[in-house]
Amino acid sequence: MSRSPDGQGLLRLCQVDARVWLGEASRRERRPVTLGSISSSELDRILESGFNWIWLRGVWEQDSAVRERARRCALGLEAMQAALLDLELNDIEGAPLEGVRHEIRAALGGEEGFERLRDDLARRGIHVLLDFSPAAGSAAELERVAAIADGICLVDDFATGAEPEASRALTALQAAIHRVRSIDPKFIVLAEGHLSPLARLTADFALDDVFFEALVTKDASRVRERLRAGSRFVRYLELQGGRRARDLFEGPSYLAAAVLAYLPPGVALFQDGQREGRRLRQDARLVRRQDEAPDEEMEAFHESLFEFLFRAEGLGGHYSVRPVREAWAENSTHNQFVLTLREGVAGEWMLVAVNFGPLRGQCYVDLSPLEPAGRTWVLQDLSSLAIYERDGDDLASRGLYLDLAPWDYNVFEVRLGAKLL
Repeated sequence: MSRSPDGQGLLRLCQVDARVWLGEASRRERRPVTLGSISSSELDRILESGFNWIWLRGVWEQDSAVRERARRCALGLEAMQAALLDLELNDIEGAPLEGVRHEIRAALGGEEGFERLRDDLARRGIHVLLDFSPAAGSAAELERVAAIADGICLVDDFATGAEPEASRALTALQAAIHRVRSIDPKFIVLAEGHLSPLARLTADFALDDVFFEALVTKDASRVRERLRAGSRFVRYLELQGGRRARDLFEGPSYLAAAVLAYLPPGVALFQDGQREGRRLRQDARLVRRQDEAPDEEMEAFHESLFEFLFRAEGLGGHYSVRPVREAWAENSTHNQFVLTLREGVAGEWMLVAVNFGPLRGQCYVDLSPLEPAGRTWVLQDLSSLAIYERDGDDLASRGLYLDLAPWDYNVFEVRLGAKLL
């Protein structure tokens, strides 16, 4: 069953490399900034961006050999120089999940600094998620991490040995999570998508790699299929160290993909810099990233997207992927459409329509959950504020007709109008 610390249906999660974040804050403020000395303005910026969770990576202590191996790898250096043009040796620390010990880095402020940050974020209604490696940490260590964080993400499997060993490790970890939740019922567990089914069993949410692939390949049919799979998923458009979403999804296809990824129930995962439209890959082995000017159009789009998110989050209620059919014979563009309908607890409705394809498309969509007959219906487009009235009897018999440009979308608030005579 999906869990939410705020009693809502959606977690708005931003993944941040703590090393990069603190380094940039230090340069802006011309002073050494640690987890315990981040300014209020920096924390307010997270809140103003609309996130209610922050996923901090790079906070754990690592074996010194990790850094040395990264600095000696010639092929790695070439990739890192592509990500950071003025690369220096001190920028290279190694992958944040390699060779970790579950102790907050002393150089970042240690556990005392982290606890101060966590408390400052909690006062703003923001929760903190940390990585946890079952292969590197015991069940007792998980309980210690849970004492300082609001949730964890499992980043590898429980054991690499025989099945009985993995089962025993899973049982111990599940028992530890049960003890944690007896103290904090809102504690959240995520699992990365590549983990085994055994590992994912213990998580509340799993990263949905299949959905991401469907978006990247522009496969509307698979997108519809994955949206029907339920709300126990973390949906995303980019991952740390991978290609930036603004690079993967060119032009308006990014906008369409973002509406599909982030408005359904579940966890909406963003990367630090995604809202600003960053294009350059951020190498996870580096503690610094290339400077990029914010994309004002992308910032404006994400501001609107988060307004839709807040509306969807407030609705809760029932959610469904709606069937579509062709608008006329030999017109197959209806296959490009993804339509979802969300009912609020007080009878409100939100209809999200996306033409997830390269051709202008038309379709009829089944809106039978509205029980539309006998009334007029008002559809207000939340992005343009345009208002449309539709005959409920026609909606009941044929469905709602839509005609959208390639990669275009509508987010409609749907409400009752007058009774039909």
